[in-house]
Amino acid sequence: AKNPLKHVPRDAFHTLKSPCLMSLDLSATLGGVPASLVECSRMAQLNLAMMRLSTFPEQVLALKGLRILNLSDNKISSGEAISAPDLGTDFGGLSPRRLVASLVWVSLETVPDVITCLTELREMNLTNNDISTLPNEMGLMGPKLNSLLLEGNCLK
Repeated sequence: AKNPLKHVPRDAFHTLKSPCLMSLDLSATLGGVPASLVECSRMAQLNLAMMRLSTFPEQVLALKGLRILNLSDNKISSGEAISAPDLGTDFGGLSPRRLVASLVWVSLETVPDVITCLTELREMNLTNNDISTLPNEMGLMGPKLNSLLLEGNCLK
């Protein structure tokens, strides 16, 4: 569905006092991810597709309850946009969760370091990116990864 919202105010979630918000679709909005998104501590599902993002939105790391993250159709070209050392020992709270991540049509050239640290990751969709090789660490991701989609990449 087409989202008619064009811009989200930076303090939108602080104003709403929305710690109980569990699902949010900001797809196709402009202006970036609001810093106040960190107020949504119970967020489980977040759609940030088609937002013209060029870097991984660090606000996502504060969402301890996040289970589904969609960053599809953005221009996050570098897997170095965010890496495990930047997240600290708990990887921003992402590691112990059953996460489903979609990074389709994002222009990734490498798999982000943080992905290989998500031992509870269930599904990962990296379809239609510019990935040519997979890091060896992906083999250490654990037995819980049930689905890894790589269609449309130039894997060697």
